[in-house]
Amino acid sequence: MARGNPVQLDNGKEFSTQKDAIAFFKDLLHSEISKITNDRKNYSDIMALYKRHPEFEIKSSNEENVQYFIVKDSGEYNTKCFHAVHQDGSQTDWSYITAIKNKVKSKFQCFSDGARHSLEAEIEHFRDGDFINKCRTFLKQRGFSEKNFPEDWVSKFANSQYRAMLLEPTKSDFIAWYKEL
Repeated sequence: MARGNPVQLDNGKEFSTQKDAIAFFKDLLHSEISKITNDRKNYSDIMALYKRHPEFEIKSSNEENVQYFIVKDSGEYNTKCFHAVHQDGSQTDWSYITAIKNKVKSKFQCFSDGARHSLEAEIEHFRDGDFINKCRTFLKQRGFSEKNFPEDWVSKFANSQYRAMLLEPTKSDFIAWYKEL
């Protein structure tokens, strides 16, 4: 018996483990194929996987809005990834691993993503190996924890296609706090 979480796509394709699904889609991503249209062999698999992505509706609204998929480097992380090309010609990248795992980010993950994004806009080549702990410290110093800080500190995914954002005045407060460390 296979160990791990099985992955079942709505087109009927099944993987006994997430590891098997990751290997399958990684091979597709790194194959010679750069455009996957609905007449291609693996289009149905890629579409079914994309629909599992926790931000599918935010990124593409619905399946009919996706014209085809392309494989290219992601500008944000400089890695190869799938991009959905919409009927209007716009594109959105998405993580096949996130789609396989099918987990929505926690409230704290959204906070730390927004905090990191805020600092990336302020500090050239921002890097900090202890950043998550600093986010926890920021919350703790304001009397909160990872699980109980105000909802209005972070944007909802609907307001940000790729990542959550810190909202004002929290954004300015966090940036000033971080720069004083």
